[in-house]
This record gives sequence, structure tokens and C-alpha cells, in this order.
Amino acid sequence: FHPADFTEGDQGAFSHALKIALCGKSRLDLLHVEPRGEESRWSDFPSVRSTVACWGLAPEGSHRKDVLSLGIDIKKVVREGADIGTRILDYIESEEPDLVVLATHQRNGPASWIQKALAARITRESKTLSLITPRRSLGFISSETGAVQLRHVLIPFDHEPSPARAFEALTALTRLLGVEELEVSLFHVGPEDAAPPVHIPDVPGWKIEKTFWDGDVVDHILDAAENRNSDLIVMATHGRHGALDAWRGSVTERVIRGARCPILAVPA
Repeated sequence: FHPADFTEGDQGAFSHALKIALCGKSRLDLLHVEPRGEESRWSDFPSVRSTVACWGLAPEGSHRKDVLSLGIDIKKVVREGADIGTRILDYIESEEPDLVVLATHQRNGPASWIQKALAARITRESKTLSLITPRRSLGFISSETGAVQLRHVLIPFDHEPSPARAFEALTALTRLLGVEELEVSLFHVGPEDAAPPVHIPDVPGWKIEKTFWDGDVVDHILDAAENRNSDLIVMATHGRHGALDAWRGSVTERVIRGARCPILAVPA
């Protein structure tokens, strides 16, 4: 499921949603929420047919049947309302997608504590597996060719929530996309002797390393992802806890605001 906002910055998220739907032979739902009084056209939606043609999967000027022959179906929906987030959450509740793919505007500084990012709200309240792509990031799916460029993944871990679900989600995603070799950095903020034991799945082609740091959790996650040129951050998440999280946002929400690569948020 991909909420589309009809802007150029949304192209990356759409490409990720379409590629995953193609590999999974799934239904891809595209939803646009428009303010009352405005009217959207079907042509405003990102074009599936022209994209699969650009990727060499269908001929130029292809028809809907050519897209269906690829094993996917496309559903485009327009909803009216002033509260975009509520409309998106209502759709998720009714349709129960396996994955939500979102683009996010990122905010930094104290103002970001008050201006709640829409992607963070959707991720937190829907409790659905979510892939968030920053608008300033190209991501690991090429919009031009559809090629998968997933080489390095960062997985932060702690006692709670367990990273087991993060490993499950990453294993499923790499198998779906046909990724055969992957470097995975397990990242714990705190001393090594205080880190929880982690069951690491034996996946052929994965190279695993563990890293330990002291200091602010979010800063170190963002620095580690940038220093290692990570293509994806995978985070198990259990929402907010306490007054400080309510004000600043959970660790996952703060990472979403600052990361330069996509984040796969996995509800624990």
C-alpha cells in the first residue's frame, strides 16, 4: 500500500512499492487524499505502465492487460478529507496491507518535536510493517531501471524490543528481491557486556558484524548508517514510552526524521 501525494519527491517511494509488488506478484494499492473542493484525475497518479515499460518489463504504450500479465494488480483510490493521516490509517485498517511504503518529509531541530511527521504517525498508529523512504534519498530501488541496490543493512538492537522480528522481515525482503549477498551490521548503543544475546539467522551470503558504542542512541544510529553507506536501516519498534518520547518521539520516529536511507519499521 502506497499513499501517493502526486509530487516529484514521491517517486522514490512509489518505485520501491512497485518493485516489491512485482517481485511478490501482489496487489498494489495507491491512495491519494485530497482536500475538500479539489478534484484529482487518474492521470495524476504515478504511472505504473510507463514505469514498467521504462524498466523493460512491458512494451511502450502497453495496456492494463500487459501489467496484469506481470502477476500484479493495481488499485487506485481517491479519498476526500482535511486530515490526511486519519484517511490513510482508515484505509490501512480496512484493507490490512502486508506492507506500507511511505515517503517522508524530514524535519530537524526543536520544531520537529512539535510538528509530528506524517510517516512517523502512520508507522506508530497502524502497527503495520512500514518502509519509509526519505525524499532526499534515492533508496535501494532505482527509479530509472528498477534495479535492486541493497548491499549494506544496519540493524540496531537492544533488550527491548527483540531484533528477531527485524531479522525475519529482512530475510523475507531479501529473498523477495533476490538479494544474494548482504553485509549486515548489528549495532548496539552501550557496552558489549550489557548487550543482550542475539540469535543471528544462518542466511547464505550474509556477512554479519557487531558494533558497540556509548552515547546518544539516535545520533549513533544515524552516524553509523552514514559512515557505512547503509542502504537500509531495519528497526524493531514498539511505539512510545513515557513523557520524553511523547514530546520528542520514539527512537524509531527520530531516526525516520534524520536518516539519509530508507527505514524498515517492524512492529514488535
